Amino acid sequence: MREEHDLEVVRVSPVYETSPWGVNDQSDYLNAVIQLTTTMAPGELLSLTQKIERQAGRQPRMERWTERELDIDILIFGDLQVSKSDLTLPHPRLILRRFVLQPLSDIAGGLIIPGLGLSVDAALARCQDEGEVKLFHKALQL
Repeated sequence: MREEHDLEVVRVSPVYETSPWGVNDQSDYLNAVIQLTTTMAPGELLSLTQKIERQAGRQPRMERWTERELDIDILIFGDLQVSKSDLTLPHPRLILRRFVLQPLSDIAGGLIIPGLGLSVDAALARCQDEGEVKLFHKALQL
């Protein structure tokens, strides 16, 4: 039986190859951002992303920022600001990570980050993360 979810992909960023963040002794990562529309609540979307991660083979980890099969983060959800034990929006480390800001800038550079009054492009220009972000694959055409 196929599950239906109220999600529509609007834009897909290029894929970037980046050095690991937090723990350096591991393989490079591939990062991309997608923009979706949905009528799902943030908690519902979080549950769905966690289910997808498990289906991809992700196992619970004791250490933070270690290699994993798949890691899906909700970066921004409209203009919502949420602070719960299982979900913080916008993502609390969004503006600290060049590997997140670059692909987000590619698809939504003018987007104002809720609670900061700062566009994604402005946050990228100010980002002090010096990790290398290399184009791995150009954006998929929808």
